[in-house]
Amino acid sequence: MRATVALMLIGFFILASGCVSASPPAPARAAETGGTAEADAPFSPSVPEPTKFDWIRLTSGEWLKGDLTVLRDDRLEFDSDELNDLELDWDKIAELRSTRRNSILIDDGDRGQSHTGKLTVTNETVTIVNAEGSQSFPRDRLLVIVPGDLSEKSYWDGTISLGVAGKAGNVNQVDLTLYGMARRRTLESRWVTTYNGAFGSVEDEKTVDNHRLKSQYDWFLGRKWYLTPMALEVYRDRFKNIDYQITPAALAGYHAVDRKNVEWDLQAGVGYRFTAFDSVEAGEDNSDGTAAIIAGTTFNWDITSDIDFHFNYSIQIGAPNTVDTNQFAFLTLSIDLLGDLDLDLSLTWNRVGDPQPIANGTTPLRDDLRYTVGLGWDF
Repeated sequence: MRATVALMLIGFFILASGCVSASPPAPARAAETGGTAEADAPFSPSVPEPTKFDWIRLTSGEWLKGDLTVLRDDRLEFDSDELNDLELDWDKIAELRSTRRNSILIDDGDRGQSHTGKLTVTNETVTIVNAEGSQSFPRDRLLVIVPGDLSEKSYWDGTISLGVAGKAGNVNQVDLTLYGMARRRTLESRWVTTYNGAFGSVEDEKTVDNHRLKSQYDWFLGRKWYLTPMALEVYRDRFKNIDYQITPAALAGYHAVDRKNVEWDLQAGVGYRFTAFDSVEAGEDNSDGTAAIIAGTTFNWDITSDIDFHFNYSIQIGAPNTVDTNQFAFLTLSIDLLGDLDLDLSLTWNRVGDPQPIANGTTPLRDDLRYTVGLGWDF
């Protein structure tokens, strides 16, 4: 019995020793699992050659192919071959390559210069190649990229927003509102036209009827200062006893802040305000005219890539009657929903400093406040 047990132990020991010795040495195991320094090196893809596609490389190292739509205000619009329409912060783009004909605008410290040709952008330089040769510029001087030649269409952008509004003041009512903005921008000039209106009725009787159309042409003297030789505002609000009000003006402006995600303009000047009243008491003039000192500010802030904030304020100070001062403020928070469609949350404040009494002797309230929830479309 003891001999049998001893033989079993000896056999088990021999078998165990054979299994251990059959194991491969450590270097061989490492080779089988790929644990070499060469295999652990990071993968570095080759630079794609642009053909019929444009290529962009993100700062993460990823390459995307597709079609460049436009670069403006440090936002690149790109139609990806796989991901469809994208809007990317320019500082997230490490490289751009395109053999197509592109037009670029370069900041030269004054009004800028334009160039057209095949385009390559790296972390530091912008290179344009055409029949005249190759030219390179520092990347931080690049303002705009537009595929093809610069055309009239490339200068325009804008937005339209249709919403539902609540109004507190002379009338408490839920109404429809419409806001529109069209803008033409070149290196030398800027022409902006805006419309802000509200409509409402109860049992075929109008309860809200106000409209404000503003248009101004700015001529840039440099990167900061500009002149507005002609600005025009047309305003109508039956419930403030204003049949129509026309205010032409001349202004000077200052581009106080111009960063990747923030723009701030200040302007001031003089104008003349003519008002025709809807109705007046017996013996009162049905119109009025006064000189005005005019000032205003516009502030735009891209809070994130999907949320934008816009604020506009203007004041018309009557001269010499400063009580006759009108003010207007418009604030909008736009949230990207899908493509060029936005959710717009807006607040509008309108103040007439010296309202004219209507025929029955009632004086309209000075202030109207309107809040709006709407859908906007950028173009």
